[in-house]
Amino acid sequence: MYNISIAAKLSGVPEIRIRTWESRYSVITPERSSSNQRIYSETDVEKLKLLNTLTTTGYRIGNLVNLSSDELLALVSKPLLNDIVPGNNQANVLTEKHQQIIDESITAISIYDDRKLYALLSNASVDYSQQELIENIVVPLIEKIGELWMEGKLRVSHEHFSSAVIRKLMANLSDGYAIPDTAPNIIIVTPEGQYHELGAVIAAAHASSCGWRTTFLGVSLSAEEICNVLQLIKSKVVLLSIVYPNDDASLNSQLVRLRELSGKGIHIIAAGNAVDGYLPALKKISAHISTSPGHFIKILESIRKKINPNNA
Repeated sequence: MYNISIAAKLSGVPEIRIRTWESRYSVITPERSSSNQRIYSETDVEKLKLLNTLTTTGYRIGNLVNLSSDELLALVSKPLLNDIVPGNNQANVLTEKHQQIIDESITAISIYDDRKLYALLSNASVDYSQQELIENIVVPLIEKIGELWMEGKLRVSHEHFSSAVIRKLMANLSDGYAIPDTAPNIIIVTPEGQYHELGAVIAAAHASSCGWRTTFLGVSLSAEEICNVLQLIKSKVVLLSIVYPNDDASLNSQLVRLRELSGKGIHIIAAGNAVDGYLPALKKISAHISTSPGHFIKILESIRKKINPNNA
């Protein structure tokens, strides 16, 4: 339970705005202490974070007041175009075959044919290396879906549908590698306030293809929770997928907190379209910054030599 000043700091919403939202829109109904002070729960803070993210990207608070936290989260997760990780996609030259697979995938998505879409991507995973699959098919497909959504040619349901199929494919690819218990482990997660997970799932598949054991923790986890897992499974590496938004003030303090709790021996990798918004904090904590899927692999190779030189 938090007082209003702590709730404001954690959520990124100024105290005066919290009070205004409460009195004018009743978006939050905090409890009261014995001295009649506002007391906010963890759930209240999470809702304030979602509202802050949405209002800073153009949504009007009046249009959000009747939405549940799950509905707000769905809106935050909406712009699939931004969900590309690790790193900013570099311009790749697509072959005619790459483009054909993408076009056929879009057709399957438009009619919600999950079997056809999965078959197209699964067959491509056999024909191409995983890096080529991700860089020349999966990422351009995600970009195309986002473009068509912005043009009104695809619906939000098409985005969610295709995202689910891609997640399934990436998870199956990750599970398909016979990785020994002696292999290094990497934790993959989005930090607190980051709700886009598709890119992190892709990163997990990428790491698995390089012989890493991966522990995927999902979205919006605090520095304390991430460090708890690092200690429990004795991992030396964590990838932070930072996709959207790129201006969350509370994330900067979370990054510093992560380094303070984890210590200098932990390698922190940051990747995603919103990384540039947090460069000062990332440099302060000596994070490795991935600029492309290929660069991500090189970072993993370098770290592996440092933490396990005899079996790199």
